[in-house]
Amino acid sequence: MTNKLIMENVINRANQLLQHGEPEQALLLLNEQGNTTSECEQLKSVCKRMLSQQYLYLLREAKNEEDTKTITEIMEKYTLL
Repeated sequence: MTNKLIMENVINRANQLLQHGEPEQALLLLNEQGNTTSECEQLKSVCKRMLSQQYLYLLREAKNEEDTKTITEIMEKYTLL
């Protein structure tokens, strides 16, 4: 398989993961490829934006419930990304 075809497959798989609400998996997949095409970089940006939105939502929910343990866990998990 050519590099272009491989990258197309990776981008298609990343898009599928995003559609299924799995931006973390999509970002990991894209980062593994080490490709810096504009399409790949745009997808990475979308993944990061979705992760940021999830992060904020989870933090707000935990804060509303005054669940400091969950807040700490969320912060540790998302800091590693």
